Amino acid sequence: MAKLLKMLGYNPFTSNIATYYSIIDKIIVITHINDYLLIRPSITKINVLKAQLAKAHDIKDLKPTHYFLRVKIHRNKLYRLL
Repeated sequence: MAKLLKMLGYNPFTSNIATYYSIIDKIIVITHINDYLLIRPSITKINVLKAQLAKAHDIKDLKPTHYFLRVKIHRNKLYRLL
């Protein structure tokens, strides 16, 4: 998956090579083994990335997440916070 993300223009954070970002698409991808969390304020670009990933790998879209790696995720749409 790392090679695919790099081919799509995503770079790993220097502090955490399991987390990738795209300055152009403004998406953060957090990875852990076979789990991926895609973060961006708008769903449009995330859907494009999911389609690109699905061409290379079998993926299952779990829709908006409430937990990732046993960490509860709270969303505040009004203030655009996680």
